[in-house]
Amino acid sequence: MGAREDSVSAIARLRRRAFWLLWAEDFCAALAPGCFICVAYLVAALFGFGNGWAFVCVLLLALAAFGFGLARLKRPGDQKIDRRIESASGLKHRPFADLDDAPETGEEMALALWRAHQMRVERMIAGARTGTPAPRAAARDRFALRGFLFLLLLTGVVIAGPLAPARLAGAFALPDWPFAGPVVTVWITPPDYVQAPPLLLSPEQKTISVLMGSRVSVIVDGAANPPAALLDGATLGYSALDETSHRADAVISASGVLAVGPWWHRLGWWQIDAAPPGAPVIRLTGVGVSKGNTVGMHWNVADKFGLASFGATFYPVGGAQGLVLKFPLHTDVGDGSGAVDLTDSPYAGVPVGLVLTATNLGGVSASVDRGDKLTLPGLALTDPTALALAGLRQHLALQPADGLNTANGLHALAAAPPSAITPSADVQMAALATAIALRQTGAQAAVDRMLALEKEIEAGPDFAGEKALAASNQALISALERGLHGQAADAGALQKLLQAMEQALAQHLATAQPTAPNQAGQKMDMSALDRLARKIAADEAAGRTAQAAQELQQLQQVLQALQSAKPMTAAEAAKAAAADAAAQQIAQMTKGEAAVLDQTHKGSATPAEQGALLSQLNATMQNLSQAGVPVPGLGDAGAAMRSAEGALGQQDNAGAEDNENAAITALQKAAAALAAAQKGRMSISQGSEDMPGQSQEENGINGVPDEQSDPNFSFGGTNPAREIQQQIIKDDATPGVPPPAHDYYHRLLNQAP
Repeated sequence: MGAREDSVSAIARLRRRAFWLLWAEDFCAALAPGCFICVAYLVAALFGFGNGWAFVCVLLLALAAFGFGLARLKRPGDQKIDRRIESASGLKHRPFADLDDAPETGEEMALALWRAHQMRVERMIAGARTGTPAPRAAARDRFALRGFLFLLLLTGVVIAGPLAPARLAGAFALPDWPFAGPVVTVWITPPDYVQAPPLLLSPEQKTISVLMGSRVSVIVDGAANPPAALLDGATLGYSALDETSHRADAVISASGVLAVGPWWHRLGWWQIDAAPPGAPVIRLTGVGVSKGNTVGMHWNVADKFGLASFGATFYPVGGAQGLVLKFPLHTDVGDGSGAVDLTDSPYAGVPVGLVLTATNLGGVSASVDRGDKLTLPGLALTDPTALALAGLRQHLALQPADGLNTANGLHALAAAPPSAITPSADVQMAALATAIALRQTGAQAAVDRMLALEKEIEAGPDFAGEKALAASNQALISALERGLHGQAADAGALQKLLQAMEQALAQHLATAQPTAPNQAGQKMDMSALDRLARKIAADEAAGRTAQAAQELQQLQQVLQALQSAKPMTAAEAAKAAAADAAAQQIAQMTKGEAAVLDQTHKGSATPAEQGALLSQLNATMQNLSQAGVPVPGLGDAGAAMRSAEGALGQQDNAGAEDNENAAITALQKAAAALAAAQKGRMSISQGSEDMPGQSQEENGINGVPDEQSDPNFSFGGTNPAREIQQQIIKDDATPGVPPPAHDYYHRLLNQAP
């Protein structure tokens, strides 16, 4: 019984396979006419005969053929299934019929024989097969048109060549809708940093390249219900402009297709290729440490749209966890240069690396890392406590995670500072050590506070005065800078700022430059600074911004010079006094030598006059030597005077004139050297003399500044009258001066103070 059940199950599976096989053959036969029509149109398209309307006609014809064929499709019957199995397996005498037949008699012997026969037939059929699909194309295509169509297809591919994609795209595109639809206007607005006008899209454009961040706008006019607009598969939301006008906006963040309208009636279709803006290109062309801790850099930055930020980052070489120092630089593209003051850097003596980072207006960044190492000298400290604090600050900057050891070092330093410090600095060190140990402050904030303590300890008792002066100077400069942008301070506010600056300056100078005994009760005259500040405000109010900016720069330099003033030692004061006296004596000797030169030219000079000037020069040189002030040029002047004296004694006026001119040149060199030395020290004017280039006589009524004024003005500079006198002497000593001009110069020298 079990064997017969297996045979019956095998026959059932065989019939199911035959059923699906016959159904697939009939289905393919039903689709064959429609497929023939589609392939024929494909061939026509390759030959260039396709268009939108032909595609619609072929599509309708193919659909009709498919519908007609599928409508005639019937389910295979049982007899057809059995005949397919018998045919594929080569079974004769239709054995499947024996399974359904029955004997005419009901005798038991006959029934037994019939069952035995059926079982034998079932075992035979169980091993049958269904065969492979047979399309029977020859029966339906007697003239073999399918082969001819295949040849035409190959020929069309060869003939079309590279034009095949374009021909197929045009042949299988739906035609323009025959009825007027709503009007669609689409444009793309580039990002603001591009500074380019919007791009209006036309129907002929199919591919558009844009920058990421561009904005696409779609306006549909003439429809109460606007057609759907999709960007990269996402539906755009419309906002109503009026009853028949709607607008949709979106930001393009990726490439995709912008489609307006349903697939059967496209009002617009564009492929949008979005790309990010290119990164800036940075080249570091030069870098070096100059003027102590100032790092000078030269670079070139190229970017199509401009920079949003540009900066330099310094990091300790080899210290992966060390704090970095960041400094902004100007964002101009092209060749550029800049300097960064790293005086406050905690990495004194430690090699540091440099990275330049630029971010363009599109938000794309690029960096260049200089592999060379820069070594910085750091702050110039002399106080032992400040030096010890600088070591702790460097340790914390290099190892920000090691705050506990830094805190212990600060506690020890506050308990036993190696030098005398103020109680305020001592308390601040102890408090900072506690904050670091309890992790109440970060490494960067702790490093900044330690830097302020170093400066306070190094400055000594005048720290508060310097700080107050810096704050008052910055407040005054900021108020005047706002005036350059149309936000000028009123007279009352400017007066208060000037008074605060003068009070802070007086307090600072009282410590930095103690008053000499013979100057007790004198007060520094601030009228020159007052006039300059008020003139800046007046120029800003009158719209003379360029002139005001130049004057503001001059005021900044003066205030910075005063803020940086340091007290002079007794030796420095003695040298300064000797240099000032020598400057006056050299001016008198230069004037006297010019007079002797004039008399020599007239033939009335005597050796005694030249000898008197030589004696005065020797006395001046001796005083300067005792004070330790070297002045180049005086020795040459003395030698020239001795030669001139000898020439006058021999009645050699021509030789005397040459030596006298040489003496004047040497004296001018000495005067210039003394003037340069005076600029290097602080000297406070006690009078009310105007600053060079700032007096009313020099400026004139219209307020135009003197073009020859020195923008690097410092108090205590050379007397302008003396500078004019020296210029007259120099012009008079020029070879080839005619006698009338020489007489004119001589009269000017006699009238000079």
